[in-house]
Amino acid sequence: MLLCATLLPAQSTIPNAGFENWTTVKGCYPTNYATNQYALNPQDLFSDTSLIAKATGYESLTGVQIKIGAALASSNVFGEPHYSGDVPDFSNIHGGIPYDQKPTGIKGYYKWQADGEAVGTMIVIFSKNGANIGTYMHMFLDAADEYTVFEFNFDTPAKLTETPDSVIIGFIHMANDPEVSGALTIDKIEFTGVESQPELLNGDFEEWVEVSAEKADNWYYVYKTGKKTDDAYAGQYAFELTTTEDYGGNLSNGYQEDYSSDIFFEGFPFTNQRDVFEFYYKLTEVGDCSEHPSHLYLKFLNDAGEALHTIGHQLHPSSEYKKEEVSFDLRFVPAKIVMNFTSGSGVGSVLKVDEMRFQSEQSGLNNISTKGISIYPNPTDKGFYLPKDLAINEVRIINLQGAEVLNGSDKNNYVDVSSLPKGIYMVLLNSKEGVYKNKLIKK
Repeated sequence: MLLCATLLPAQSTIPNAGFENWTTVKGCYPTNYATNQYALNPQDLFSDTSLIAKATGYESLTGVQIKIGAALASSNVFGEPHYSGDVPDFSNIHGGIPYDQKPTGIKGYYKWQADGEAVGTMIVIFSKNGANIGTYMHMFLDAADEYTVFEFNFDTPAKLTETPDSVIIGFIHMANDPEVSGALTIDKIEFTGVESQPELLNGDFEEWVEVSAEKADNWYYVYKTGKKTDDAYAGQYAFELTTTEDYGGNLSNGYQEDYSSDIFFEGFPFTNQRDVFEFYYKLTEVGDCSEHPSHLYLKFLNDAGEALHTIGHQLHPSSEYKKEEVSFDLRFVPAKIVMNFTSGSGVGSVLKVDEMRFQSEQSGLNNISTKGISIYPNPTDKGFYLPKDLAINEVRIINLQGAEVLNGSDKNNYVDVSSLPKGIYMVLLNSKEGVYKNKLIKK
């Protein structure tokens, strides 16, 4: 008889500490139009699943709707546009779908609405032997609530003189003001002046590719570097972080909008001064990681999200899950904590992380919710009383910047705070049983 056991994940107050919770979002794009946000970077699905979407077609089931901020073009596009003026230079762009006809223009149907200044543009690029032989653009400037026919000829800046071997058809919908919204809808496109259309044109937009993306709840990372793995220490899943050529692996429960500042958003509410953070990990290093090895960073924040203190802890290669402990003893009371894992600088290096928790979650020490301490009156303009049955060795009061503004012992279970400015403070009460905490509002 074989006995199989699964190690159950431990309970933790850290949101999604064992990476068991994942969210899946779905989207789609027209077949043979794989140059778009969703195909190139599925993480964009989490920002907006309607940038590119199905719409009711012109006398058909579906057309394609392109929201402001989206770009859609044929598959197999090569090269990058050059930006030197108001209009991008697409002369380096080539590729697309096979086509060996020399059309005189293109036509179709469109709808276009925007609640501000915006531009919807169609771009057609012909190539031969891997080189661009003609780029043609058409701007949709007239609003249209219903499907309206459009047609433009390939004569500006010059007529197409060679027969191509491939073509790119693309759409860009942009606005300078991020508050402007709108949609460009296209259907029934076809080339004019030719006997046949490209086999892969999908000009009626009836064929679509379904795409999806999966993301770990409560965590931030570049989608291409992180994923779910069933190689877990406990439970079903762990997180796998990989260093790529384009991105270093970086997993965090907080994020920065301005990397030149020390301000973080999100994070985990946390007020313990002394604790031990523990987790399990595997690490495979590839290449030379000596300059930037894999690390865990613990960033302790105040209420404003400013990082007051950072602890860096290097992780060393391990082929099996290894328990790691990082202890800390702060001289201030934090408001939040951000945990940040990196997989190192070596391309191909892989870090797997699972089962995070603080040891105080098991012992109950330094945990406000388990102490049930109360001070009164609170708010107060003069002072406050402590519970009479509590033997306090030391009273410390900390401001929101983490600085100690008062230190002493209680006299007759009363603490005078009349000298403190108005504001919010953290009260720390040291006793032989541990550290009690509560928030104080000084009027």
